[in-house]
Amino acid sequence: MIRKLMLLALGLTLAFGLLPLLLALGGSLVAGALGCGLEDSSVHSCRLLGLEIGGALSASLMLGWFGMITLPVSGMVLVVWIAAALALVAVERVRRRAS
Repeated sequence: MIRKLMLLALGLTLAFGLLPLLLALGGSLVAGALGCGLEDSSVHSCRLLGLEIGGALSASLMLGWFGMITLPVSGMVLVVWIAAALALVAVERVRRRAS
């Protein structure tokens, strides 16, 4: 049970830290594939299957700036996660030796 919770915490930490950057990268890749201009400060017209997605692409690029916050925070949480994982391994070894 505790291993599942630890893996869930690891997955959520990595998702929290990397998701803004992955969204920005995805938006940049889509804009590049469609030949659309993409800048931080302005929204360019971009069409995909008849839909205007320029605003969404611009928003996804702006979400990348949240990575400046989420990456350090998730890095600190990851350090705490590693310490907790090492403590759990140490406790498990002590219990095995005791029994």
